[in-house]
Amino acid sequence: MIRRLLFLALACLCFVLGIISLSCSDSGADAKLPKLPPMGVDPYPGLQRSDVTLAIELSDERPIRTIFRALPWQPADSEYAHSVAEKLGVVGEPKQEADGSYIVKSELGEVEIRQSVGNFDYTPSVPKATSVSSAQPGDDELKAAAEAFLSGHDLLPQHARAVSVSYNEYTSRRTVRIEDERLTPSLGLTPFINVNFEAGAVSSVGSRWQPIEALGDYPLLSEKEAFERLFKDKGRIGIMTDKAVTISSVQLAFHVTGNQEEGIPTFFPFYYFRGEKDSQYAWVPAVPDKYLEKPPQ
Repeated sequence: MIRRLLFLALACLCFVLGIISLSCSDSGADAKLPKLPPMGVDPYPGLQRSDVTLAIELSDERPIRTIFRALPWQPADSEYAHSVAEKLGVVGEPKQEADGSYIVKSELGEVEIRQSVGNFDYTPSVPKATSVSSAQPGDDELKAAAEAFLSGHDLLPQHARAVSVSYNEYTSRRTVRIEDERLTPSLGLTPFINVNFEAGAVSSVGSRWQPIEALGDYPLLSEKEAFERLFKDKGRIGIMTDKAVTISSVQLAFHVTGNQEEGIPTFFPFYYFRGEKDSQYAWVPAVPDKYLEKPPQ
């Protein structure tokens, strides 16, 4: 009997020590994560919970996501301008403009380097043929062609992939947007390259590709917790002004915030709630407050 009681007491002690060890481990991991800049969100205090209903079931799971920060833009020089232009077949002497940008021109096209590495525009004299098989290719074919074009000219960054195709209703132009796969899905303003097509040929390229670095893996709020914050002035509301709103979907996506004025933004995960109308949406920061720096008073 005494031996059994001692065994139970020892088992209970091991269980308690395990809980304490796990708690300390979690706290230690949290302490190693750098504090993040306050998120710039515009609260919408007029939203009332009674006006919003859910057509979906929200998860109470707390996901973990890697959060990234942009590295400072590196200034471009004549050598870099010449290198990019040469890769695109535009051979000429880089001419520096008053604003610090470089322009390279030839009979085959024009390349403008906008002051920073990864920040350039390219326009060929004649749209460049690709592997696209028809004048009206499908989205997947266009995405593959955009990646192949950049890769073939040694201009496809690591982690870059085509994520969407948009259409210009007034012209025949179709634009493939390429983003960093580590920041997808995104709500915009993340590093990108746009490859424009006309009749299946590349008509121009616009690159705004800023390198990023990982800050750490952060535990996030659950969908349920984020939904509750929506009614505590903790979210950015789009045009969710209808008297009755039914939430039909939720997505975890990245959006830019932080020190944008100095060109070093941080890319935060947000919960993106959507209603049944395109005009009904809301963004809610997914990062718990304990990981954020206190905003200046």
